[in-house]
Amino acid sequence: NHTMPNFKTVQRNVKSFYISILVFMILLFSFINNANCKQINHHQFNKRNFNDNNQNQQRLLVISLGGFRHDFISNYNLKHLSKFAQQSASAPYLNPQFTTQSFPNHWSMATGSFVENHGIVADKFFDPIFHEYFGPNKYHDPKWWNQTGLEPIWHTSVQQGIKTACLNWPGCEAFNDDASELYLKSPYSDVNMLSIEGKLNEALRLIKNENFKFILVYHNQPDSIAHKYGINSAEFNVTLNQLDEAWGRFMYDLSKLGLDEAHNFNLVLVSDHGLT
Repeated sequence: NHTMPNFKTVQRNVKSFYISILVFMILLFSFINNANCKQINHHQFNKRNFNDNNQNQQRLLVISLGGFRHDFISNYNLKHLSKFAQQSASAPYLNPQFTTQSFPNHWSMATGSFVENHGIVADKFFDPIFHEYFGPNKYHDPKWWNQTGLEPIWHTSVQQGIKTACLNWPGCEAFNDDASELYLKSPYSDVNMLSIEGKLNEALRLIKNENFKFILVYHNQPDSIAHKYGINSAEFNVTLNQLDEAWGRFMYDLSKLGLDEAHNFNLVLVSDHGLT
């Protein structure tokens, strides 16, 4: 038997999604406005046109942990993530898009669009227009991400003259910003994915040494380990604690650089969906 969802519940879910996207966009546009730079042709970009030493320009680091359910912090006593949540602005949970999979939700966050509009309807699917299957061997083909013409947030950032990095975020291949010296990408890969420590260290290096202003980072845990062993397994518990310890070291490194209290540094930690 199937029951129709309560209309008020649907309204709340839609409202929650739009609020999440709105907060994300406000953070980006706040540092775009602070950049004081005009629309430029990023394919003809010259490093001298961009003021890397602008101390007032906002910096934004967005980190997504795949499958990290809202109550894992309390249920598994993750002390470092708990401290971060207590000292920061946070939401009790986020309603994911349907389907509740990694690629549809990350592409919704990147474009601010619903799944039915951006076309990435699952992690793997058959496309009746292309007559092809979208899957691991097609993740790096830009045509899948560009098919609807929606602009991901990193492309907007690059066009505004902001030094931008996209690390393992699904869809990094969208739009050909490779010719721009403003854009750095490390495409999604299940096989060659760095550890969470490697990604956080790389993000810090880009901020400290190369003056990147906008960085998105995706890590596939605890989603990957949960699919393999389940959330009640010892392996899952170990993975969550490893993530928590890595986050603690990351926050310590931020404090050494003075970024934990910097007026021009913003850190957003999100997830794409939960796990059961």
